[in-house]
Amino acid sequence: MHIISIKKAVKMCKTTVFKSKWVVLYTMEMVNITKMEYEALKSLANVQLSSDNQRERLARLLLLSQGDHSKYISMMNKLELDSSLLRAVICIKLKFYKTSYFNINLSLGYQSSMEAILEEAVKIINQHHHLNNQDIAFAYDDGYIVIIKSFLPSGDYARIYLALDKICEDLYVALEELKAFEHSIAYGNLHSNVNTLHKSFEEAKETIRIGEKTDAVKRLYVLEDILFDNVYHHLNPQIINKLIAPTLEKLKKKDDTIRIELITCAEAFVDTCMNVAATSKISFLHRNTIATRMDKLEELTGLDPANHFKDAFLIKILAAHLRQSGYIDESSS
Repeated sequence: MHIISIKKAVKMCKTTVFKSKWVVLYTMEMVNITKMEYEALKSLANVQLSSDNQRERLARLLLLSQGDHSKYISMMNKLELDSSLLRAVICIKLKFYKTSYFNINLSLGYQSSMEAILEEAVKIINQHHHLNNQDIAFAYDDGYIVIIKSFLPSGDYARIYLALDKICEDLYVALEELKAFEHSIAYGNLHSNVNTLHKSFEEAKETIRIGEKTDAVKRLYVLEDILFDNVYHHLNPQIINKLIAPTLEKLKKKDDTIRIELITCAEAFVDTCMNVAATSKISFLHRNTIATRMDKLEELTGLDPANHFKDAFLIKILAAHLRQSGYIDESSS
């Protein structure tokens, strides 16, 4: 536990905006903060929060994996935020284009232009009809915009997740009017307890990481669209060591490279319900080539997806492994 004065906190954080915020908020009182909260305060200083943005400060603290969450409930009450609502974290990852766009207007530098565009993006989100006064949207670190989205408690989680799909789809489209960046979007699980809300944050970021390797073009990631790649990330190590690794060894050539073409062909075959004509259409391979590759796969590994469901499942997991390990580059697909 750290006991510091606001003056000392301000001095350590080295930001005028931060100083103004805390002098107004605490009127120079002594405060008790944990190490984790202290790090959060430094993060707040680095992004130079406006003096009245207590909701953002609360949101950043809620996304920490540790902290005094009972204190956060009190903060929510003061800000008229209902702690009993269901909540999920939506993450929007931004990748700014480095072009002359950033230096045209008012001779702004690259960093200043990014901050202005980021502020405009958050404004678009906050004004969107899907958000209400119980929601918090703000620019997070590392090129993320974070939304803590609230829902009325309900036993019908499936319906809420469908609503989250629609919300993310509409937000993705709304941000397309800003031409300065490309963006990816995903959400974490619903949580009824703000103490575990940080898990939803990590889940959303993980979904984006998996999605970028599964389908780098789509950029709107929901779990059912990246189902097998997500399952692969949560496989029991025994499955990987007992089934995945030995199968990949059988697919290695003399130069130690993997016969990736056999797995990609087999995955397309599985995805089209073992329809050779449909496989040919989506893979741009001749029917004879498909038949040859499937025969070769069975010869090397014993996998026969046309007749065994387990083999079809294993092929999907093998393909996910190759994508997530970087052997298959979906961005060039």
